[in-house]
Amino acid sequence: PYTLWVATLYQDELRAKADQEDGWAKGVLNSPPWPLLLAQERLALRRAGRILALSPHTAERIQTLLPEAADRIETVLYPIDLEAFKPDDVARQQSPYGRYLFLAARINDPRKNVGMLLDAFRLIHEQQPDLKLVMSGELPNHSLGRQASDLGLDDVIVFLGPVEKDELIRLYQGAELFVLPSLQEGLGIVVLEALACGTPVVATRCGGPEGIVIEGQTGILVDDRHDPAAFAQAVLDLLTQPDQLEALRISSAAHARQHFAEAVIAAQIKRAYQHIGHHPPHPLPIFRAAAVAWAVIIFGFYMFQQLRLRWPAIQSQLIDPIWGG
Repeated sequence: PYTLWVATLYQDELRAKADQEDGWAKGVLNSPPWPLLLAQERLALRRAGRILALSPHTAERIQTLLPEAADRIETVLYPIDLEAFKPDDVARQQSPYGRYLFLAARINDPRKNVGMLLDAFRLIHEQQPDLKLVMSGELPNHSLGRQASDLGLDDVIVFLGPVEKDELIRLYQGAELFVLPSLQEGLGIVVLEALACGTPVVATRCGGPEGIVIEGQTGILVDDRHDPAAFAQAVLDLLTQPDQLEALRISSAAHARQHFAEAVIAAQIKRAYQHIGHHPPHPLPIFRAAAVAWAVIIFGFYMFQQLRLRWPAIQSQLIDPIWGG
């Protein structure tokens, strides 16, 4: 028997990418091996002695896919180093960016929905002209950079690109709010890190955050993932109520200590392993061999499909220059 720790279902991940016109994801979903990949995912879940879902949303999705596995599913969040990720009032007071909203993400991933955030920040900036938007993780692609310029926000949006861990922590600690405008998240580890630093979160209802961002305790959830005005209003509602914002900072850090600490997560995982003994006995060797053969077949089909999808790029970038030269 084995335990699975699942961040998100593979099918959910690919479909979210395909919805944002990701050509690779569309290719996989429409490929001959896709039913085999789905079957492999279901088989791995069905045979698991225990399934640890990384968020309540993921647990719900797995239970929808396999109702018979309900008694083997539990939510175990990602552990956060609370010795490092912790509140620091000095970081907020001495921030080189003044007052700012913060996002740490792969901002060029369409699922992060940063374009909507830029539109929302334009509305926020009209009401809070001294506020900045700071983003780390990646430097913007041409489209995002152009959008920021077209909105007249070049002076108040800071694109940092990748940052070291110590700087990332200071950015969490110094922010007024952490903002997550995503279209789809299995969990959102950045949300856990922000809350551990005592920074409340404004996030869209996109899956993972719905089990972490608690209204009146750790932040606000915005129902419409495509409405900049609604997102902006949620941010402004907190920024214009300093007493409520301060209370959220305190309760966010307390929530993190109670639910995200490494010792808490370790205890949950230990209990999960203790329950594996109730799983059915090991399959016969012939079934194990069949499972290995099945995995090899699926992997072969998958790699063939990847090669087929990427062949034009391989040919133009590798083969033609070599043989043509």
